[in-house]
Amino acid sequence: MLPIHCFILPNCYLSVTKMKVFFTIAILIAPAFATAQSGDLFGQLVRAEGGAVNTLTEKKYTGLVRHLEEKRVSSNSERLFLEYLFAKVQRQFLRTYQSQVAFSDLFSTGRYDCLSATSLYASLLTDLGISFRIVETNYHIVLIASTADGEVMLEATDRFNGFVTGANVIEHRLLIYQSQLPRANGNMVQFQHPGALLREVSPNQLINLYHYNRAVSAFNHQDWLGCAVALEKAAVGYSSPRISSLGALLLTAVSEDSSWTDEKRLRFVRQYYTVLLGRQAGIVASY
Repeated sequence: MLPIHCFILPNCYLSVTKMKVFFTIAILIAPAFATAQSGDLFGQLVRAEGGAVNTLTEKKYTGLVRHLEEKRVSSNSERLFLEYLFAKVQRQFLRTYQSQVAFSDLFSTGRYDCLSATSLYASLLTDLGISFRIVETNYHIVLIASTADGEVMLEATDRFNGFVTGANVIEHRLLIYQSQLPRANGNMVQFQHPGALLREVSPNQLINLYHYNRAVSAFNHQDWLGCAVALEKAAVGYSSPRISSLGALLLTAVSEDSSWTDEKRLRFVRQYYTVLLGRQAGIVASY
């Protein structure tokens, strides 16, 4: 079989077709503030799931935006307004944490993960015209807004201490996320990568992360074709070691799958060689 280098021990090998795998990422960047791009980010996030915008979902979202616009007019502090926004979303939409849920689950069931919740905050701030940046670390993703009152971090999965102010406190939080290890999760195998790891993603690249998470889910269900299709979509406009690393693992899995003929493997590699044989190095993870 092909070797999988997992950064725990040298020359590490794993039969990826016999167990589920939890992936992590390793990318170093210098974060900088960026103004959120205009456009229908909310609609893009919903359509990333492959469907149309549900009328009830859209009504709930637009109602929230109108309410926040009115609240913002009466607020004399951007920081206090964002604190209200953070708490409002937590109370109204973020009820139950569950990994790898759809963005629309926020509005139908209240289930969320750090990607979907951060996406909701990003969509709201985009529509409200508030500048922010989104930072992904090894196992997490957070949003940091830029206001006249200073930086504000919205850590969507921390209900009671997720509204963070002060440059030093925010920096300390990011350092914690950089060194954070994955939590044990059933029979998933967890990989660790050393070092201080940060990466900034644009609001539009949140769509790519949804496709990427779908690829991870397909991989863990041994749906090799579904993984390749989702991974190819994730790679459009999102250059990351996540893509090529999962592609390499996918190629390993396909090579080990005894139900595939050599001819089928060859067709598969020819069709998806750009994703499967990328030259970037790293390990990959869903949020």
